[in-house]
Amino acid sequence: MRIHRKILLAIGIFLSLRSEAQTSNNITFRNYDNWKEIQNIARKENKLIFLDVYATWCVPCKKMEQEVYTVDSVHKYINDEFLSVKIQIDSNKNDNTEIQKMYGLASMIKSSYFIPAVPTFLFFDSNGNLIYQDQGYKSATALVKLCKTAKTSSEALTAKLAKFHQNKLTDDELLSLAQSLKSLKQDTLALKVAAKYKSLYIDKSDPEKVLPKAMTIINDFLILFGKKDLIIEYLYQNQLHSDSLLKARGFSRAVLDMIVRRDIIGPALVNSKKSPSWNEISRKVASEWDKDIADRTILESKIAWHLQHNNWDSISKYQVEKLDRNGIPADPFSLIEINRIAWEVIFKHSKDKKMLEKTAGYMKQITANNPTVFAFMDTYANLLYKLGKTEEAMLIEEKVINLAEKTKDTETIDSYKETFKKMKNGVSTWD
Repeated sequence: MRIHRKILLAIGIFLSLRSEAQTSNNITFRNYDNWKEIQNIARKENKLIFLDVYATWCVPCKKMEQEVYTVDSVHKYINDEFLSVKIQIDSNKNDNTEIQKMYGLASMIKSSYFIPAVPTFLFFDSNGNLIYQDQGYKSATALVKLCKTAKTSSEALTAKLAKFHQNKLTDDELLSLAQSLKSLKQDTLALKVAAKYKSLYIDKSDPEKVLPKAMTIINDFLILFGKKDLIIEYLYQNQLHSDSLLKARGFSRAVLDMIVRRDIIGPALVNSKKSPSWNEISRKVASEWDKDIADRTILESKIAWHLQHNNWDSISKYQVEKLDRNGIPADPFSLIEINRIAWEVIFKHSKDKKMLEKTAGYMKQITANNPTVFAFMDTYANLLYKLGKTEEAMLIEEKVINLAEKTKDTETIDSYKETFKKMKNGVSTWD
């Protein structure tokens, strides 16, 4: 009789627990700390994987947990269709044992996927392939809609992949699939699809006719292209025309330079602790391409190599040489980059008077052509100050302050005033 009562008690507890699971008023988040285990269980349950990436300090995350995950339409749909896991991407002393066990998984997710904000919602198939992503607070209706969109996207992607393996995708569909897979970080499969698109379409077509579409795949999958490809040979022989056709100034040159640095210069620099044999590498590039490409790619590679080894004098030297070679560009982004180099590399690190004077000369021209850009003017003033031209530097820095005051940005204004004060007191502005 006692045994019978125990059995009844056990059955009662079981039914009670079962009832609680069925009437749960929240999303059922599983505490799995192993990514392979999560995939295996998702396959067994025939579900997609839903990761809720959050942080303990995230107010929208807490709000969704309290106000959205408890809504019947939300937890019923998600529990039926997804295996759900919460991923905490920060850590603190109050984390319990279960959270601590998941630190490794959280670290993997952070390093492998783009998490622009929290909450971020990641959706995967049961093989661990990312199929959809979104972020930010979602209402109950919006979250269910998001989950349904992810499920639909998964089904559409599965269908496209089936057609791909059956060789039934058109050229445009192949390109679209390759780009979709790349955006989902399915890099190996994306490369496979892109390679098929290239071999069936780009390699067998008139380069000029396919150039616009080739531009897209070259941008995303440059690793598939090399000197022997017809489209690359076309870019090389028709650089200005190609750029004009694509309405992308400098595109051809950038592609050619990246291929040269990847295929010739890069391998020659592997494990180079001493200064590489630049002349020998330059001759090899010139023999396979031409002297102009050799000169500019070697110069860029020298800058990169010395930057890697913190050789600031050499970096300054070659950056100035690059300015001497290319001159001052007109586009604002290039001017911003020159200003950054003038400040971060030459002003902060160089003691070579000739380098400082040359850079100051370039910044003088840039400032004259852009008289309202006080950031350029500030760099010029500081270069003059480092050269010992204190009075001239202070006059320019006063103009910088006057221009900055129009922005009402107190922090920026104060920083320029502090620079002026240092100049007035003879204190270094570069240490």
